[in-house]
Amino acid sequence: DLLKPFQQSTYWHWRLQGEEREELEDILSRMNRFYRRTDLVSFNRLRNAFFDLLLFIYGKYQLSEHSLKESPSNKEKLVAQALLFIEQNYMNELSMDMISEYVHVSRFHLMKIFKELTGTTVFDYVNVRRINQAKIWLLIDDYSITDISYMVGFKHPSHFSRNFKKVVGVTPED
Repeated sequence: DLLKPFQQSTYWHWRLQGEEREELEDILSRMNRFYRRTDLVSFNRLRNAFFDLLLFIYGKYQLSEHSLKESPSNKEKLVAQALLFIEQNYMNELSMDMISEYVHVSRFHLMKIFKELTGTTVFDYVNVRRINQAKIWLLIDDYSITDISYMVGFKHPSHFSRNFKKVVGVTPED
């Protein structure tokens, strides 16, 4: 079942280097190349590249599955709870105190295990989550950039634009 890695309740984080990284970059490059084309051949090549991506992820999952315990560790459970809280509240004002209170651990412990398991800080994760949602709304809805900045949880449109450019590489207008 190629969707099994996505159905697990734990958070997966792999650091790819060498051939694995090149292979993944090649798959993503192929997907990008065929994404905007409208002909049937390109559509099927995109679908095959996506299937290849699922196989790549499943292969990585199978390798790491043997080294994991049956049930997630306490750290994994805490990070999963924090991710759930962030997903439900990213559009609101968030603080470490709010998130750590939700998962019932100290903010310093949460910051440490979150970084350990995800490879990123809590607020870098929140920032990227907000920017990704903004990208979706910029593509599919007719909201102004100012409205979107407020909808995804930024207090100031200029802060949103600065963060958007930092994460995406272009301004929201572009």
